[in-house]
Order: sequence, then structure tokens, then C-alpha cells
Amino acid sequence: YTVTDATGDVKTATVNVTIHGTNDAASIAGNSTGSVKENGTLTANGVLTVTDPDAGENSFAPVPSLAGKYGNFTFANGNWGYTLDKDAANVKALNTGDTVYDTLTVHSKDGTAAQEIKVAIAGTTATPPVSNIVAAGNPQGFETGTFNGWKVMGSAQVVTEHDGYKPADGSYFALLNGTGASANSMEAFLGIANGRLSSLGNGPATTGSAIATTVSLAAGHTLQFDWAFQAHDYLPFNDFSFVVTGNGQPLELADVQTVKNYGFSGWHTFTYVAPQDTVFQLGLGVTNVLDTALSSHLMIDNFFVV
Repeated sequence: YTVTDATGDVKTATVNVTIHGTNDAASIAGNSTGSVKENGTLTANGVLTVTDPDAGENSFAPVPSLAGKYGNFTFANGNWGYTLDKDAANVKALNTGDTVYDTLTVHSKDGTAAQEIKVAIAGTTATPPVSNIVAAGNPQGFETGTFNGWKVMGSAQVVTEHDGYKPADGSYFALLNGTGASANSMEAFLGIANGRLSSLGNGPATTGSAIATTVSLAAGHTLQFDWAFQAHDYLPFNDFSFVVTGNGQPLELADVQTVKNYGFSGWHTFTYVAPQDTVFQLGLGVTNVLDTALSSHLMIDNFFVV
């Protein structure tokens, strides 16, 4: 600065001002919540940003741990993700209606701001592996000697042998005859469209028998059973056996053309893998084609879930 006195003498001097900086507080904004579901959507993600007036401070501090209680987080440059560990015991223990949370707290580079990331985890009660006819890992046939747990349409018995053929496992198996109920009655019983059996390509279905039960399978579980088809007829009377699974449509197992006139298929294993947790009506049947004079047979045994 400059000072001039009354005589006109001028003097100059310098004043030094020291400015001390202050660490301004940062703020964090963005999506900090998510949700996942056991046996459903297993991942969640979002983006957070830091705003800080101080130069070079618009970033996050390193996160010391990314492990959650029910899964694991990822975090890089504000981008976060979460993956539920569906195989963890504490996740499998969750039931439908249960909601728990995993959290991760992140900080701005200068530590003046913090944000909690919170992920809601919805539980799902595990669908029983299978109901009525078999427990997981425990093979079952018809060892009670009855159709306990099954509905029956037409002519069907639980037997120890038929024409010299023995069970695939144990002492009993189910024997379904190609007579006893009309094809239309069987279709209604199995919940399939009228005329659907005749549309499979073997010819007009006339009479037959079927059994059905409600099955509950968890996603990825496999239901399997043994079956055998005995042709008591000859071509062109192409009698056939079939199964109805989770898609509600009949699928042929074997027919007269496959095993030849009066032939026998031997025991085979059928498998069905549940694409998701599902409850459906399992149906099995055999039907005459073109006539009702000679009736073929379907044998069923040894239900198992893996």
C-alpha cells in the first residue's frame, strides 16, 4: 500500500495475507437401494457419485470389505453390485414372507460423506421336492399294494407280476389296461384337450386307462420313474402309452409300431427336470387305437427324485 504525508513525502509498504484452506464437506448421491429374491432375481446394482468443492476429491475411498451376510458386493468408481449366495445355509433357511437386508457403507475420498447401500432380500419357502408318491432320495413304487396318493380312471391294478413280467423294483407295480374308459373321459380326467390323444399320430384313440397325481417339484429337481409297454395288439391298431408332465401335454412313451406286434418294450426310465418351482398333475395312460378288441398294457414302477 502507499501513504503520502502533508509534505508530499510518499512511502510504500507490503501487507502479506495468509489464506488457510478448509476441507469442504462432500456429498454422495445416486441409487443406494436394491432388492433380490431367493429362487428369483439374485443380483442388484446401482451407481453413486461424489460431489466435493475441493479439487481432486470427487471420488470414493477404498472399501475395506465387500462381503455381506447373505451375499457379496462389488464396488468400483461408484458402480456397485450385489449377488445373493442362494446356496448359503442362512439363505436357504429363509421362508416366504421373510425379508432381511445386506448393507455396505461407502465413504467419499476425504471421509466427510458416507452412504449406506442397502439390499432387501426376500425369502422363498422351498418347494417340497415331490409330494404324494415319493420323497427326495427315497425311491418308491406301489409297495403299499394300492394306488394310495393316485386318482384312477378306467381299468388299473397294482400287481406283483403280469404275463411273467416282474416289477422294476420292489414287489409291486401298476398295470394299466387299454380299456375301461373312453378316450374323451381320459382326456377330461387328465386335463388335456378333447381329441388330443387322437392327434398324436397313431390314429383315433378309443378306450384306455390312466392314473394321475399332483406333483410338487423344486427348480432343477428331476422326477424319474420306470415304465414298460406290452403290445397286446397288431398293426394297424397302433395302441400306445403316454405321460403328461409339467407342460400339460401328452408325450408318447411307446406304441405297437415301436415294439412290433405283440411285443414288449422292457423296462425303461423316464425323466422330467423341473425348469422352475412347479406344481403340476402327473398323468400316465395307455389307449387302444381304431378298435377295442385287443388291449395293450402300461406298467409303471419306481418313482424317484434327484
